[in-house]
Amino acid sequence: MFDLLRERLGIGLEPGVDAAALFAESRDALSAADLEAILVRSSRRMASAGRATLSAALLRELIRDFQPPPYPLELEYQRLIAAFECTSRQLLPPDLAAVPPEAIGARLAELRAALGKSA
Repeated sequence: MFDLLRERLGIGLEPGVDAAALFAESRDALSAADLEAILVRSSRRMASAGRATLSAALLRELIRDFQPPPYPLELEYQRLIAAFECTSRQLLPPDLAAVPPEAIGARLAELRAALGKSA
């Protein structure tokens, strides 16, 4: 998802940057909206510094600085809906690719009840 968003925003990476490893350092599971927020911040910082590509140092700094929004159940629900609807396991983050669809469906039912959502 990071690479898709990065390409859509026209942000190049410096050679050798392992974005997956940098995101793995984070203690938070990040949504697509979170990734986009990090990328938008990176593009602003790159523009102000006159840089054409995103460095590992800047990406690490922005990941560490990012604070997820304070509504975790809603975010988990959105993330699981996306995973449940996804037709390619290859596009899923590793933590969700390993979860059987039935388990995702069961957790979605719990979250729907907790959030007062209809199916």
